[in-house]
Amino acid sequence: MKIKKIILLAAVLFFLASCAVAVNYNGRILLQKAGTSQTVWYVNPANGKRYYISKSQDVEDVALALGSKQTDQTLASWKKKGVPKGFAGRFAYSLNSSGQINKLYYITASLKLIDLGAKSVYYSQLTTQGLTVDIKVLAGIASEYNLPRPTAPQPAVVTQGIEFVWPYGGKDYKLRLSLPTALYKQYADSQKYYLYTGTKPDNWQEAYYSMFLTPKAGDNTIVSLVLSIRQLAKQDNLSEDETLELAVNFVQALSYDTPKANNIKNATPNYPYETLYKKSGICTDKSLLLVAIMRQLGYGAALINYPEVNHASAAVLCPDGYAFRSTGYCYIESTGFFPIGAYPQSFGANGIDTSNTLSSFRGQFDKIFDSASLGHYLMVGKTSGKAYAGTNKTYAKVEKLKSLESSMADRTAEIDKQRVALNQELQQLQSFQAQTTAKLNSGDTAGYNDMVAQYNEKARDYNAHQNSLKFQIDLYNSDVSLYNRMTKNFYSIK
Repeated sequence: MKIKKIILLAAVLFFLASCAVAVNYNGRILLQKAGTSQTVWYVNPANGKRYYISKSQDVEDVALALGSKQTDQTLASWKKKGVPKGFAGRFAYSLNSSGQINKLYYITASLKLIDLGAKSVYYSQLTTQGLTVDIKVLAGIASEYNLPRPTAPQPAVVTQGIEFVWPYGGKDYKLRLSLPTALYKQYADSQKYYLYTGTKPDNWQEAYYSMFLTPKAGDNTIVSLVLSIRQLAKQDNLSEDETLELAVNFVQALSYDTPKANNIKNATPNYPYETLYKKSGICTDKSLLLVAIMRQLGYGAALINYPEVNHASAAVLCPDGYAFRSTGYCYIESTGFFPIGAYPQSFGANGIDTSNTLSSFRGQFDKIFDSASLGHYLMVGKTSGKAYAGTNKTYAKVEKLKSLESSMADRTAEIDKQRVALNQELQQLQSFQAQTTAKLNSGDTAGYNDMVAQYNEKARDYNAHQNSLKFQIDLYNSDVSLYNRMTKNFYSIK
């Protein structure tokens, strides 16, 4: 199985120092310029915090969350008679019958009502009211990225009922999740780049991936998913570690997002909710989901990145003897059906084809616990909890599989040897039969009778050798059948 690849993306958007903020920045649009680019912030007069704005959608989101809803009549009156003092530095908007913004205004410190026009120009219109400040000013204003729930009426909740089916232990499991589309869109539109002030922290990746592993307020999807997995496990009397394996297979069964992988330079990670909603993801997406699930199951978990091969995996707390490079955590491949602690290798996972040569199965599991091909790694998001103790069983399975490989190799060599000998014996028997027939045709009855006795003895030997070969082939086929069953079970393949 090929290792799926991902390039981790992080955007360096801000370089800020520290400074005290003056009260008169509340309600202002602040611009920080660097060369030809600029960064735009809105300082909320209600809490004195700054909110990042990069596009017209951000303007709408901030206005709905922090602004004031008014009627068209009230806004028209403000244009004629003036805006009340309490609205300085705020957004004001009206809604149409569909609950969408009809008119959107920004109110300046001098109570001037600025019409932001159509949605496509919200951003450009708002920046005309911006005040250029240096990094010292911005550094003194606390930043905030989580907007409160919009005060505008929300459309009816659209729920996507999604069914998941996956194999584990030779059986298919099934569950269904109700996933609101609005929540999916909220995650899809959420921040997906790393933002920081001042000097980039050495542990910035901890904060970056923590952002994806933090659910939004009111989102209990992972809790519900784990509850469903536990219920399925209870029905089959699965142990805690087997329940974890069931959850691992759940994530592994989700489709690999090939189009996203093919456009990896423009890709950002999914939030776990997005991966569930789409039932697909690349290695980072699926590994983040798996880490979230394992945490909910109570296991110590972590995310591991492998920059040299553009790959990512999940990891679970486990005994040191089986851990990935003495980290205390066992590797989990999320993109395909690999058991916990096994590393992806370049070989098929559907057993062997008995018509193939010996090389089709020899050494398939020799490097299943060798992580050298992954290169350098970075582990983030480590949590404590229960440790997975099932890796010893995986090691035992591999030893049995390797023993079968050796047995099949020996039997193949013996079968090939016996086939050569039996073919030579058959040719000799056919030659002797021709000589016997020639005696009969020549009228040498006595000579014929003598050779018949010898022929029958040779024929009995040949049949005995043929039965011996058949017995070796039966033993070989038995090994192959067991090997294929164990391989399918090892990879949880139907």
